[in-house]
Order: sequence, then structure tokens, then C-alpha cells
Amino acid sequence: MGPLRRLRDRLAGAAPRWVLVGFALIFLVGSVRFCTEARDDKTPVVRIGVDGRYHWAFLTSLVLDGDLDFTNQYADPESGNYYEYRATHTGRLANPFPIGPALLWAPFFIVAHGVALVVDPPHAPSGNSHLHQLITLYGSFLYAFAAMLLAYAMARRRFGPGPAFAGAFAALACGPLLHYTLHQPHYAHAPSAFAVTLLLYVWDAGRGQRTPRGWLALGALIGLAMLVRAQNLVFAAPVVVEAATAAIAAAVGRARTADRSALGLARALARALAWPLAGALVALIVFTPQLLAWQTLYGSYIAIPQGAGYMRWADSLWADSLFSSRNGLFPYAPVWAAGALGLALVVRRDRALGLALLGTFALGAYLNGASSDWSGGGAFGGRRYDGLVAHVTLGLGALVAALLHAAERRPRALAGGLLAVLLVLGAWTNLILATDFRRDQLARGPRDLYPTYEGAARRIARKLLWPGGNPLSLPAALAFAWRTGAPVARYEVVVGEVFLTDFRVEQFRKPADEKRDALRFAAPEHEKFLVSGFGGVVRTEARASARPARAARGPRARLLVPLNHAGGVAASLEGTGVSASRLRVLWNGREVAASTVAAGARFALSFTLAPDAITRGVNVVDLIHDGVPAGAEAARYERLALEER
Repeated sequence: MGPLRRLRDRLAGAAPRWVLVGFALIFLVGSVRFCTEARDDKTPVVRIGVDGRYHWAFLTSLVLDGDLDFTNQYADPESGNYYEYRATHTGRLANPFPIGPALLWAPFFIVAHGVALVVDPPHAPSGNSHLHQLITLYGSFLYAFAAMLLAYAMARRRFGPGPAFAGAFAALACGPLLHYTLHQPHYAHAPSAFAVTLLLYVWDAGRGQRTPRGWLALGALIGLAMLVRAQNLVFAAPVVVEAATAAIAAAVGRARTADRSALGLARALARALAWPLAGALVALIVFTPQLLAWQTLYGSYIAIPQGAGYMRWADSLWADSLFSSRNGLFPYAPVWAAGALGLALVVRRDRALGLALLGTFALGAYLNGASSDWSGGGAFGGRRYDGLVAHVTLGLGALVAALLHAAERRPRALAGGLLAVLLVLGAWTNLILATDFRRDQLARGPRDLYPTYEGAARRIARKLLWPGGNPLSLPAALAFAWRTGAPVARYEVVVGEVFLTDFRVEQFRKPADEKRDALRFAAPEHEKFLVSGFGGVVRTEARASARPARAARGPRARLLVPLNHAGGVAASLEGTGVSASRLRVLWNGREVAASTVAAGARFALSFTLAPDAITRGVNVVDLIHDGVPAGAEAARYERLALEER
């Protein structure tokens, strides 16, 4: 009996009735929301846009035109060419997005096109009608729902139906996947979640009893996952490890026999690896549509179509992709953070599965951080972590099971603890209100008390949870504070905002994109980059039209310069001297420029930074004013101009 048939039996026959009712309600409510939600201007929410235009271009070009020529798709205002891609050296218009989502949506699109031939809505001939989009992209909802069911089945046999249902619900509804299922289903993330979860489910179901058909199925699923997003190759790691383990076991077994010849060893390895290698061949065959698309569009079967600078393999910002307030995974999905912590409990329950989930999570985080666009642009949350449905379901399921077990063992202690928390919060709230009344900060007489209660709750939450910034960012924020000397809370507002290339590389760079930028010392929005040694905003000259500047006091001032540029940078530090001094610029601890600054004289200290002097992410810059005593005003800085080299 195959793994998918076992899944059907587990869901239909073994799941409690309340679980089936719960899944039915999720399906019904989600479907109604998907089909009926509208924007403020009454237009439907479900419609292609941004990245989804290029997945849609693949779909309509393949199904309706039978080619990969996007001329008519990009010229159509209903789909368009948002990123202004041009023709490559093959003469074809570029499309760096994967072909897999289009292939998975194709059955739904064919149905939609058949319905459209009867209904004849606007834009039906080009396949861009709202009816086309609604029916086709409903496939994304179905794929996400199927991923939830698969993950539930994996967790149920380990932790029971209750914890498994909680984990599966959280994987779908408490993380980035929800947005890309209901609001932007034209992105690849829901199909990707399904493909990866199905791969992990089939791998897990066949462990210890892998058949030749099982190896071939795993190969096909690896190819499918890569078709949807090529980086899903990282989720093949457990399959590779299993194959390598089988080969090592065969080699060790042969070494213990009387026949230790090289030929005997080769035969043993061939028998152990024959079907895994056959599975790898199947993966390559399934991935062939993407290889052919790259060859057609870019002239090479293997390509990074976004350009060579897209991946920064040696400079992964994996921690920022997890913890940054700029679309980091955990700040936008706190329940997923709990699921990640729960993976430690999965390791205790099932060592091989737990290590596989932890390992693929780590590989995925490193890969996401290595992308030049690690934050996912204008994304909601950590959208590229769409392959973590099984991870979150099992991790949270393990955590919920452990909590339920503890509650069953000590119910009175649990009830007493909850009561104590409620009483402390009640007393704290009352003390806040009484203190505000004593200070005449609480209006007397009739009033709407909701803002009063809300204010008290906010103050309690800030003191309990937020004294050093977002607790979900704390691991990375502490490392940031230790390296830069900035307050821990500064991590949230600095990391993720960059000067120069905020992901504008090669194929993604528009003609109008600037290659210059500047940190303006007096600008309120740039004050967050100033760490120490700076005073208030001043003017360098008496007249009102003079450029504003910020005073630097004492012998040292520190600022932060986040950069996301792989090449060199030309910089110019501009300001006016107040005290005669020798100004030295230290960039990440290395002196890169020095000059004498005269009192009352303007200066523009120019210098060039080689690529190896620049840290991808936050750079620490110290301005040393030799000869200036502590507390004395050294200079007034206007801006640090930056230009790509």
C-alpha cells in the first residue's frame, strides 16, 4: 500500500470526528474567503501582480501559445512586464522566475479556459480574465490545504490528533503561507509548500522499507519541488543522506566478509546505489522543463537567471532572514518560532526525522540569507520559508504534546500558575490606573474607558516583553549590539535597510535605478544609524538656507552603514570642522582615510572601499578626531555620499 493511500486511510478512518470537522471548516471558510474577498475599491483581491505576472506569463504562453515567447504577454496591460525585462542574447525576453508553478496550475487553467469559452468574460482570449485567475489560482489554495493534511498525517502518528491538528493549523494559518494562499496566490509559495511537504511525507513514510518504486517516487518528487523553486533542492538532503548511509553500510558489510576485493566492494556499492541513482535520474528528467526553459531564454541549461551577483554564497545573512523586522520569519510568525524550538523535542522522539528537519531548516536559512534579495523585497514575512510546513507542524505538535502531558501530570499547579498570573496582571493594571489618577493623568468624570485599558495593557506588555526590543529578534539583536555597540533595540530599525543596492542587480535592475546614495546626518530618518559621539542638529552657516548638519563631540563618533553591494564603493564624507584636528575614518576597524581638518573650514574627505573592506549588511564606521578633548565639538557632519564602483 502506497504512502498516499495510507494518508487517505489515516484521515478518513483514524482521525477523530472533530479533526475532520475542523479540517472541513478550514476548507470552507478559506474557500469562501478566497473567492469573495475584495479590495477597498471593490476589485477582487485574487488577481495577478508583481512576481506573479511572470509565473502567469509562463502559464498563458505555454498553454495558449505553445511557446516561450513572452512578447504578447509583456505587451498586454493586463499582465505586463513589471520589472521591464529585456531580451537576452538568445533574442527571447527574459523571465527569471521558475516554470514549475505554471505547470502545477495548468490543469486548473485549462478548466478555467473552458469555462471562459462559455461565459466569455472580458480579456478571455488572452487568458487574463478574472475568471481565469480565480479558478486557476484556487489551485494554490488547494495545494496549501493538501500540504497541511500531509503534515498533519506525519505528526498524528507521533503526537496524537490534538497536537498534530494544532501544528498543522499553525503551519497554514500562523505564518507567511496564509498570505500567499489567500491574498497573493499568484506567487509560487503555496505550490512550493505542497511539493516540499509531499516530498518529506513520502520520504518519512518509506523509511526503513524503501523499495525501488520508492526511490523512483522520491526522485520524481525532488524534481517536482525543484521545478517550483530550484532552491527546494535543499529538502532532498534527507534522501541523499539515506542513500549515502546505505552505501556506507554496504561497504562496511563487504569489508567484514571474506571477499574484500575492489571488485566485490564495487558490486556492493552498485547494488546499494543503483536505485538511489535511478531516482536521481528521474529527478533530472522531471526537472527537464526548467532546463529547457533556461536553454531557450538564456542559452544555457544551467543558469542563475537573476545574474551572477544574485547569490552571495560566502556572505549569507541567514540570521537577518530569520530575525529582522524587515520580513524576517520569526518576527512575523511567532508561532512558527515556537514550532522551530519544538524541533528539539522531535529529535528526542524520532532522531532521524528530527535531524532531517533541523538540517533542512538550517540549509534553507543559509540559502535564503545568501540571496542578494534576502528579505524578499516587498514581501510579507519570511515568504521563502514556504517549505517549513512539516517542520512547524511536527515541532509545534511536539511542543503542544509536551505541554498537555505536563498539564495532565500537574493540573493543580497549572491552574494555580494561571491564577497567579491573572492576579498579578490585575494588580499591576490597577496600580497603573491609580498612579495615573494621582498624577492627574486620568480624566475625571464619564469617559470611554477602552483607551485607558488599552494604554495600561500596552505599558504592561512593553515592560514585560519589549524592554530590549522585539523578543523574537533577540538572538540576532544581541549579536548585533555586541558587534556595533548600538542598543539592542536598534537592531529592528537598522538591519534590513540598506544604502546603494537594495536588491537591484543585473536582471532585476531597472534603467532608472540609481547607483548613488547618501547617509544624511541631520535627517530624522537616518538618526537611527548614529550610535555614539553625535549631538543635535545644527546649521553649518548662519543663513537659513545653509545645509543642516549634526555635531560630533569628543575624540570619537560611531555610525552604521548598511550595504548590500557586492563591488567596491566610492565614499565622500562632507562637513565643516569646528576644532582643529586630524580626522581618521575607520571602516570595520580598518583605517581607510585620513585628513587634517581646520576649524571653520569645510571638508570633503573622499576615499574608495575595496570589496573585501565591506561587510555585507551593517558596516561599523568610526570617525576619529585626534586632538579633540572629550565633550568638545569636533565637527559638523552633513552627509556620507556613497557610489557603486
